[in-house]
Amino acid sequence: MTNVLDREMFESAYAGQAPWDIGKPNKVFVDMADRITGSVLDAGCGTGENALLFAGRGCRVTGIDFVAKAINCARRKAFERGLTVTFLVKDALTLKDWRQSGSTTSSRAASSTSFRMRTAAITSKGWRLC
Repeated sequence: MTNVLDREMFESAYAGQAPWDIGKPNKVFVDMADRITGSVLDAGCGTGENALLFAGRGCRVTGIDFVAKAINCARRKAFERGLTVTFLVKDALTLKDWRQSGSTTSSRAASSTSFRMRTAAITSKGWRLC
């Protein structure tokens, strides 16, 4: 049995209310938001609450998630709040092939079983993991 949760499970979760989607930024990111400046990559951003938090504080933010429904929801939230965030349908496990670097990284995936793999991909590009 694999420890990495598959795409189908995530897509199925977003068919309703995903259990990890609490409708607001995660407290750990709220508590440290004043220490983050510059560019932020939110890997596994889901519906975008953490990315939107940092964008609202003036950071240049890119949010990625491999579930299109979650990204579409995040884009809608950004539009409704008047915030500029680049949201992309992208698998965080493919970051090693991505050409963007130098960002601070927040990860909603911190509590998932795939966190170690995502962290390895993130740190190989030079992003700092928050």
